[in-house]
Amino acid sequence: MQPAAPPAAAPPQTVQPETARPSRVPTSAPPQPVERTDAAEAIKPKPSASEAKFELTITSDPSAAAVEINGVSVGATPVTIALAPGTNCTLSLKKEGFAPWVVAHYPTAVAGKFSMNANLTKEVFR
Repeated sequence: MQPAAPPAAAPPQTVQPETARPSRVPTSAPPQPVERTDAAEAIKPKPSASEAKFELTITSDPSAAAVEINGVSVGATPVTIALAPGTNCTLSLKKEGFAPWVVAHYPTAVAGKFSMNANLTKEVFR
């Protein structure tokens, strides 16, 4: 038995060039300048990453709790702090007679204004 012969290759196809079409954009006229409008002047650029801030207002119940960020005292509640976006921090609130309130690795992912309230719990066993 003889092996089957491979199929014959298809003959090459001839492609006809397209006829020239007129351009939709005129090439002879220079581009017109864009005029500024009131709407364009009202648009303000976004602040750069160094200017953008993450602002957090921390309150507590009861108030006057000591606030620490990464172990550094920043005041007593209510307090507002500004941090660079994209950083992680540990927040802790302490008040005599109440259990410490801690949030580890609080993300400051985006710039903006945020608020947080800590409901402190009275210590029973001390």
